[in-house]
Amino acid sequence: MPPRVKEEAEDPLPPHIKEEEEDADVTTVVPLDGLLAPLSDSDHMEEPSRGDTDSQGADGQSECSAKEAALCDKKMSQFARSVCGKGVANRAKLARRVRTRTGGKKFRCSHCGSLQAHMRIKHTGEKPFSCSFCGQTFRQKGSLLSHVRKHTGEKPFSCSFCGQTFRQKGSLLSHVRKHTGEKPFSCSFCGQTFRQKGSLLSHVRKHTGEKPFSCSFCGQTFRQKGSLLSHVRKHTGEKPFSCSFCGQTFRQKGSLLSHVRKHTGEKPFSCSFCGQTFRQKGSLLSHVRKHTGEKPFSCSFCGQTFRQKGSLLSHVRKHTGEKPFSCSTCGRSFSHRAAMATHARRHTGEKPYPCLTCGKVFSQRQHLVSHVRTHTGEKPYGCSTCGKRFAQKPHLATHARTHTGEKLFGCSVCGKSFSQKGGLRSHMGKHAGAEKLPRCSLCGKAFSQMAQVVAHMSAHTGRPLSCPLCGESYAHKGSLMEHMRKHNAGGQ
Repeated sequence: MPPRVKEEAEDPLPPHIKEEEEDADVTTVVPLDGLLAPLSDSDHMEEPSRGDTDSQGADGQSECSAKEAALCDKKMSQFARSVCGKGVANRAKLARRVRTRTGGKKFRCSHCGSLQAHMRIKHTGEKPFSCSFCGQTFRQKGSLLSHVRKHTGEKPFSCSFCGQTFRQKGSLLSHVRKHTGEKPFSCSFCGQTFRQKGSLLSHVRKHTGEKPFSCSFCGQTFRQKGSLLSHVRKHTGEKPFSCSFCGQTFRQKGSLLSHVRKHTGEKPFSCSFCGQTFRQKGSLLSHVRKHTGEKPFSCSFCGQTFRQKGSLLSHVRKHTGEKPFSCSTCGRSFSHRAAMATHARRHTGEKPYPCLTCGKVFSQRQHLVSHVRTHTGEKPYGCSTCGKRFAQKPHLATHARTHTGEKLFGCSVCGKSFSQKGGLRSHMGKHAGAEKLPRCSLCGKAFSQMAQVVAHMSAHTGRPLSCPLCGESYAHKGSLMEHMRKHNAGGQ
């Protein structure tokens, strides 16, 4: 039986491999036709990828059949004779023979200039290595071995600093740089450095504007492949990341990690100005802008600037009139998600905000905040004219009218106006013949015109008028207008 062949990195040269150019006269090594024609699947012995020794036995020889070994020996000997007229016993001797005959020159691929015999596979697109678990194919055996570890769970590469294990050596090297602080990849545009080459390439696209990853559903393009994959899940509805605490699923791994911190209470992001901690890095960045005053998000309609992108998007809907959030119970739409959530509680009766002092519950957080001040005595709203302070902003607005003389509430019978709604109600009962005025059949309230009674009935049947800023709803247009003035007075 012929001896088994020990494979080396240098192989018999395919027809498109020629010597690396060292001087003017370049020699191209070309085997005789047919001597090294591509072998069939039955008689071809694959070369190992660089650093791949898993297929070799204890004696360092390849684990191929006797028939394959003999055929390889024959083919290599024939090729050697084509070069110098003498045969060789194995591939190692062939490599040394060729180097001797060619003056020790290395060999370069005539197609693209890259070295090594793997160019045969790259040029032809051949993927001869197949995963026995899922059938996925690969060009190199090393890539297959790395992939198989996803199925087996094997993580043979361990960090000497913290013990964390990895499937791929490259992942380990990238991880180690977190401990060493090494950032060997530098941006040629701005000089920023990175631990991973992939992070650098993604960053460079910010400068070049390149977005090479395109969504096959809607055509939207992205700088990073990960961003594309996350976006595609919006179309497919896939949510592959699941919370081990409550089972909630997410499209992005980052969203899952942020959610898990709600269960663990972890807040790893700390403000360097005041020490406040946050679960999400984005929340920290938004908070820091309160200290720096930075407002990087600008409205293209009016130029108003905002600290948060979400605040800008909400503001833009004032200009566009868009109301993308719809109530699943009654179909009513809202410009803000929070306004829709608050509205939905009217249907469900949910009151998720309890007072820790007295136990009273509220459907809106702001109502709880206002209520808590009755316990603490806090009065954060001060009158700019006389300094009197109030616990609630609407109370301040009502008080301010005593200084300005503004009277928003007018009598529909005589036209007299009042600064407070309660004053108008008292006045309406003083009109002669009030008992003959049209009245509400539910509460008995009197009006000067039947149209006003019809409008008033909506107070009993619903609130069709909604504030475009916060989503709060009202039965009367006047109430809505009064509410809008509170926004304007507050600078919103």
